[in-house]
Amino acid sequence: MITISDEEYAKLTDYMYRNYGIKLGEHKKALVVGRLQSVLMQNNFRSFSEYLDYVFSDKTGNALITLINRITTNHTFFMREPEHFNFLRDKVLPYLVNTVKSKDLRIWSAGCSNGAEAYTIAMVLQEFFGSEKPLWDTRILATDISQKVLDTAKKGEYSNKDIATVPPHWKNKYFDVVDDEKVVVSDRIKNEVIFRSFNLMNEVFPFKKNVRTKA
Repeated sequence: MITISDEEYAKLTDYMYRNYGIKLGEHKKALVVGRLQSVLMQNNFRSFSEYLDYVFSDKTGNALITLINRITTNHTFFMREPEHFNFLRDKVLPYLVNTVKSKDLRIWSAGCSNGAEAYTIAMVLQEFFGSEKPLWDTRILATDISQKVLDTAKKGEYSNKDIATVPPHWKNKYFDVVDDEKVVVSDRIKNEVIFRSFNLMNEVFPFKKNVRTKA
């Protein structure tokens, strides 16, 4: 097993914090080493210094994408912290109905992880507007720094365990059964969400005001 020195770990953590706002404390060292171990072994790196030099000099950006995918923790689930969604339904949306005359609504799900939050918001919108939904031009922009979780989110495929927190009638309305173990988000919900890669540390927001098309 390739170990990481205090100097090497400081170099890595400083880079991730300055460029991506990801704070890796000393208690994360074992986790980081464990997640990166196979990358170093498969590419025959002899030390973390050698690996980091390679990552920082890679012009394609692929090595950096691998690093980010490995060390970021993407923990989320449907209906996580439900009071937030209740507030959206009971307070925010009624206010917008009375103030947004254009019926044009955009919501940003930053740090969307595997898409559960963004899809939950889409279902809340569908439930709230009901038969009047076609009168509204709604879109949810879902961003994350990890391309790995974005690829998962775009597929919209989840296990029955993943959607255990979803209300039963929502499961029937907004998910299609793939097999005994897997479901997929219905197209009418998928079409509400646009997934993009984005670093929240960027000073420039690279998206148009009205995001309407999928990549």
